[in-house]
This record gives sequence, structure tokens and C-alpha cells, in this order.
Amino acid sequence: MKKRLIMIVTALIVLTNFAFAAELTLTDFAVSGSHITAKGIIDAPCSRASLFIEKDGSGVYVAQAEAETDGTFDLSFDTPAGFESGSYTAYFGGTDIDSPKSVSFSYPGDNVYVNYTPPEDGNNDGDGQKDGNIDFSAVKRVSRITVSGQVKEKSSSDNDVLLVVKKANASSDVQASDIAYMDQTTLDEDGKFSFEFIFVGSLSEYMAYLYADGKNISDSIEFAGSLNDYVTAELSLTQKINTAVLLANIKNTYENDVPYVMIIAMYDENNTMVGMKTMTGSAAGLAETADNMEHDIPSGTVKIKAMLWNSREEMLPIAKPAALEY
Repeated sequence: MKKRLIMIVTALIVLTNFAFAAELTLTDFAVSGSHITAKGIIDAPCSRASLFIEKDGSGVYVAQAEAETDGTFDLSFDTPAGFESGSYTAYFGGTDIDSPKSVSFSYPGDNVYVNYTPPEDGNNDGDGQKDGNIDFSAVKRVSRITVSGQVKEKSSSDNDVLLVVKKANASSDVQASDIAYMDQTTLDEDGKFSFEFIFVGSLSEYMAYLYADGKNISDSIEFAGSLNDYVTAELSLTQKINTAVLLANIKNTYENDVPYVMIIAMYDENNTMVGMKTMTGSAAGLAETADNMEHDIPSGTVKIKAMLWNSREEMLPIAKPAALEY
């Protein structure tokens, strides 16, 4: 068995900064008569918030909103006619929020499930909870990170490289607490490598370093960032007789394919969701992907909304929503 000792050094060759992760905090969730209040904050610029409500495993309401310049968002709505009595779960996602937050609630009723005001120092300490069911211990800075690149000149026949994500201000005497992530992978035949991992913390405090044969080869890192750093998209929603047509143009600047889900939701004059269709796809790496989806427009529809997320489960918005009055 071959043994290798890799020394971690702090020589500043070429270091790669990460993008900021985001934190989502629900500040107000309440049921009052036929109105549901759903508000929160995302601490990242140009953020989007997403909402999916289900009952007995079926979706009954879906929405997406752009956050204000201060990060606040409001997804409140009047419950539509036909909103049945019973138990529901509301899921909240958003830009760079890897694990959606959830609130279980009963309808109808007059109950406050979340009533939370972040301290003036911005620290989200406290239970953030009142008469409800939400786990604020899950509110963290979370992001799915990709680090990739190519080693053009290998110094030996060894094809393994080591990635270390450690604090940027760490001393030469690196401690275990300074290292946030470490993993090893094998280069492909072209010398390319890719790491994908979930990161919890403030990414602005860390740097990515790459090593091979005990040498710092961080200049081989070509990309380090999160989903919204390398995937952008535009949506177009049109009507063709009694059919809604959603067109999505997705630009993926990352070399690997990226999954997505297209969503069309139909609403009547009472804001009841009378129809919804989803379709999954994959955006090719280093390319622009054009995709489309059609959905018959049910009788009584007055508004159509379209969204593009990375997945139904994680609810990371990739594009601004599109809407059409019918």
C-alpha cells in the first residue's frame, strides 16, 4: 500500500474565493380567518423565495417572490375557495437555501405559528417560535458548493488530488477547527476534477486549496461557487388557444449537467389552484438549453404562473417567475 504525507501550507499562489451563502429566516407565519401570513428574510442580494403547500402529499398552492432590497419577502395570500379543513405543511425555499424550512399548520383557525423578530445585531438567536411547529435550529447558512478545474501538467503518474477548504486567516500551524472540508478524488484522463459538497457556515471566511504530491496547485481551480453562480434562466409564458406554453432558456456555465423542474400552476378568480403540472429536465454543461412545457387551461382559470426550480424537494429558484392573465 502506498503511503503519502501531504503537508498543508499557506503559500499564496492562487486562492479561490467562494460566493456568499444565504440564510432564510421565517419571521411571521399565521392563519387568520381566510388569510395566511407568510413572511421572512433572506440575507443575500437579488434573492428569491419559494413556497409550496401540500395536504395529504398533494400540492395545493405554489408561489415564488423576489425579495426586497433589504432581503424581506412576503408570500402571504388569501386562502382560496375550496381550501379544505385539515392539516397542511408549508415549505419555504430560496436562493442558496439547500434545505427548505417547513411549518405544519391547521386550517381553518386563528393561530400564530411563527412570530419572530431578528435582533438588531442580525444574530438569529432565540427560539423564534410561538404556538407553532417550526425548527429554527435548521436555520443555517447552507449552500451546495462545486469546486472544479483541470490539472494541465501532472508531476507524476499519481492521479489523485486533495481539496482542502480552510479558513483564509489560518496560521501555518493549521488546526482541525480551521478546516471546514477535505476530500480526495482522482483526475480523469484529461486531468479534470470536480468536488461537490454541502457547506454550512459563512463562506466568505474560507478559501479553497488544491494539492497533489504535497504541492499546492490551487491555480488549477477554475470554478468555485454555488448553483446561482453558474446557472441562470429566463422564462416566457404564452397562451395557445386553450393551452399554456412555458419556454425556458437556461444557461449553464458549469461543465456538468444540472437538473431542474419546470412548474405551471393555474388559479381561478378565488385564487384556488385549479391545476398544476411539473416536468423535470437537465441543463447540459457549458451550454444553453431551451426547453418547453404545455398544460391545458382548465375552465375558470384567470391567472397562470410559471416557475423554474432546481428540484421540487429543494426548491432553489433558478429564474424569476412568469405570469399570464387569462
